Amino acid sequence: MATSVDTRKIVMVCTVGAILSILTSTCMGRNILLNREWLYAGQSLEEGPYRFIMQDDCNLVLYEYGTPVWASNTGVTGKNGCRAVMQADGNFVVYDVNGRAVWASNSRRGNGNYILVLQEDRNVVIYGSDIWSTGTYRKKAGGAVVMAMNGTVDGGSATGPVTVNQNVTAVRKVAAAA
Repeated sequence: MATSVDTRKIVMVCTVGAILSILTSTCMGRNILLNREWLYAGQSLEEGPYRFIMQDDCNLVLYEYGTPVWASNTGVTGKNGCRAVMQADGNFVVYDVNGRAVWASNSRRGNGNYILVLQEDRNVVIYGSDIWSTGTYRKKAGGAVVMAMNGTVDGGSATGPVTVNQNVTAVRKVAAAA
């Protein structure tokens, strides 16, 4: 029987594994900001056709193939010196040249380890848990399908998809199809 300490270790390992699988492409490029890292005017995160840039006009913008899909709407003509900061409290903030906050993700959760990721699905997300995103997720075709390997899902076939929150009896094995 697993103790609560063993259970916590299992949960921690699963959580770290899930985050690492999400961030696999992150290690290959510049698409992340860690705690206390920032984007100054003209700097950006990039992932495939997506670019998340702190513009010279103090507007933080997400582009897809050069077309804006999201913006902080903080652009002010002639205002150089802005920066976007991933803070240690989980909040992502745009500061103007005078150090005044002009936009925030409002994702403050207390000091911890947070990471802002420009993902390959076009979404910009702050992890620690999903506490903020641009809401620009673009669903990809295909992907993993969960299926019952030994028998059928209630009312379905042996290879039918299992819906979210659907119970699968303990005697069935559930795996992700490639």
